[in-house]
Amino acid sequence: RDYFHDSDESAGMQGGSGMLVKLKSRWKLYALALLMVTVLFIVLKQASNNVPRSVSVSVSKVSLRLVTQAAQSNVTASTSSVKLTSLTRTSPMLDKLRGSIDTSAKLAHYLSTAGSEKMMKVVDEFHLNGTQHFSANTARRFLMCHLMPEAVGRHVDKVQLSDVCKSKGFRKTGKLIGLASFPGSGNTWTRTLLEQSTGIYTGSIYTDTSLVGAGFEGECIVSRNVIAIKTHGTYNPGLKERIPIKFDGVIYVIRRLSDALVSEHTRRMTKSHISANLSSSAFGTNRSWDNWVAKGSSRWVNSVINWLYIYKGPVLIVEYEELKKDVARQVRRMLEFLEHPYTEKDIQCVLTNQMETFHRHRDRTFDPFTLKQKKLVHNSISKMAKLFTKHNVNYQNWL
Repeated sequence: RDYFHDSDESAGMQGGSGMLVKLKSRWKLYALALLMVTVLFIVLKQASNNVPRSVSVSVSKVSLRLVTQAAQSNVTASTSSVKLTSLTRTSPMLDKLRGSIDTSAKLAHYLSTAGSEKMMKVVDEFHLNGTQHFSANTARRFLMCHLMPEAVGRHVDKVQLSDVCKSKGFRKTGKLIGLASFPGSGNTWTRTLLEQSTGIYTGSIYTDTSLVGAGFEGECIVSRNVIAIKTHGTYNPGLKERIPIKFDGVIYVIRRLSDALVSEHTRRMTKSHISANLSSSAFGTNRSWDNWVAKGSSRWVNSVINWLYIYKGPVLIVEYEELKKDVARQVRRMLEFLEHPYTEKDIQCVLTNQMETFHRHRDRTFDPFTLKQKKLVHNSISKMAKLFTKHNVNYQNWL
């Protein structure tokens, strides 16, 4: 209602008085609202002095997200202070740092304030080949992964490679190659094969600290310093997992949908990359499993469409079943796609160590799928038939 033009003309002076009262009430509300906003601003400003603001960190989008997640992950930091003493390497500088950074929030603050030179000195204390080629952003991501308190207690024995294998390290530069797949399709195993055959670490858009402890020193690294970068994300703007990385090419690892669903469900339930089996009660009509079959089947279709249709860069398709059947041949294909020189000694390294950690050995005596779930899986595969035919994917055995 327009209080400056009262429609009740018969009200006379009484209407004018009412107008003034209402205007005064409205200005009081405005004043009160302004006061509340001012108080809120002061409180937030005070809080920002105690908790580091990740938005002030001049890093890439992915690095920014990691710092933010780390800062938010320790809401109860005051009640669960875990010292970083379980990491595998020791040096005076690292020991001092681990003694002072006992929460993810403190780590985020350290990474947001430490200069490039200081961070590189800490990175050098890990004594890994090739870290001198890191940019400031890459160094920051490296430390985020290797010093996160969440990594404490999750370290496992690193895989000991045979003498025929090269010592591993980071490279100076190279093509930005994605190692894409639907979860449970053998991405982590493929990473070990690439690292063994090239002697160059693989990277990842994720922060899986259990993999850091198992020897994947490039976990978290998204740069040209690694041979390939793990991702389960896609380029579809309609999906939540869209990744802001423009790869020069992609190795796409694809696996029979039913086996991939079982593998990823096992990893989620056991929270482990190496646990091989779950009991029959975890499948069939189990609600968690039933929901995952429905969600996972749809996500698998989206993954295939995005990497084999929407993505327009060079793609090498590696079928998991073919990788198991002939590891040497598939590794050669990947190395040629990467344009990375290799010798038969490099292939021998892979063959000697191919059955090491991160390759589950299935020993299941029951059918994990109900009839309804089998139909859903079958329909999902059938939808991709034309696309698979175009790319020479041997999908008939998956049906």
